[in-house]
Amino acid sequence: MRKSQLYQALLLIVLITGCSRAEQETRLPTVDEVSVSDVDTGLVTHQPCAPPCWQGISPGMAKDEAIRLLQTIPIVDKHSLREDANALCWNTGCVAFRKGRVEYVSYAPAYKLELQQMIDLYGEPDGYVHVLGVHEDTGTIRLFWPRDGIVVVVQSRAKAVDIYSEPLTSPDSVIRGVEYFEPAPTAEDLFRRDNFQPPDNVPLHDYVGYTIWQGYAPLPSRR
Repeated sequence: MRKSQLYQALLLIVLITGCSRAEQETRLPTVDEVSVSDVDTGLVTHQPCAPPCWQGISPGMAKDEAIRLLQTIPIVDKHSLREDANALCWNTGCVAFRKGRVEYVSYAPAYKLELQQMIDLYGEPDGYVHVLGVHEDTGTIRLFWPRDGIVVVVQSRAKAVDIYSEPLTSPDSVIRGVEYFEPAPTAEDLFRRDNFQPPDNVPLHDYVGYTIWQGYAPLPSRR
């Protein structure tokens, strides 16, 4: 089975946002403290465009047009641009392509945005995927807003041994990474579009670890 492009995107976000949550909290300004000419704030301000558009680049756009636009965006460090498989990346983000079109845009926010602020803006997420860290005692949480075409990444606040007893997230969980993709009615539609469909009679939860959001709560036991 082809490795999920969506999961590649989520792993790429982790690489881009390799800083610890504590490091981010001490160095990042709030969205009100940054200039839209220096930092992308579209997730919050919808300027210069609203998600899933990023700086004029949207999922589904022709690859050639997206590359041309990317070369003109002032906040992209042109010296760090590099091709990575089917993606064009820079020091804080990537635009990935499939079949000649933009598949997703992923980036690390340059300002501090907390999970509750995200919920205030877009409502509660549909669900999430919890992934244990390779070299960390905690993992990462990928929260999905499929109808808005948005995934955000936060660090789990629960240690690996406590994920079934301690809340994984909190209102002040800081967003470490963001991904935009073409909106889908449900998470199942999103994974199916990515050719990552569970076998018949196997719930998405059991197949990819997708869990319906139930507030700031521990990971439900699957036993």
